[in-house]
Amino acid sequence: MACWRPLFGSVVVYTACNLLRNVQPIALQAFIDFLQSSESEGLNSGYGYALAFGLASSVATYWCSIEFFWYLAARGANNVRTALTHAVYAAGLQLPDSKRYSAGQLSNMMATDCSKATDYFIIAAVQQVLFAPFNLIVSKYMLR
Repeated sequence: MACWRPLFGSVVVYTACNLLRNVQPIALQAFIDFLQSSESEGLNSGYGYALAFGLASSVATYWCSIEFFWYLAARGANNVRTALTHAVYAAGLQLPDSKRYSAGQLSNMMATDCSKATDYFIIAAVQQVLFAPFNLIVSKYMLR
């Protein structure tokens, strides 16, 4: 189970990234509306500073969380690759002599095939594809 913990953590972090990415246009529009209305109405400048700080903090938090997401995805992929390598090695040791692989074939499976199956870009892309419908629905709603 410890192998999957970083992957589940990266899903939680990517969910926060999606929410922060959708907050940024709303905060920007509120800041632009404040700037346009404050020229004619003389609104409180503290509200404008709060909007600017909220926009800046949402962008900074988004970028920190997306970097943490990539870290967790890479860590999870490494854990999965280690588990696969262990499974290949254990299975190779338990085969009967007539079906046994050579040391070179086992090394090739552990070095290349396990790495290709768990490339962290693939794992991150799967998570992005899973969140694509959510992003499309929210983007379509925000364009109205």
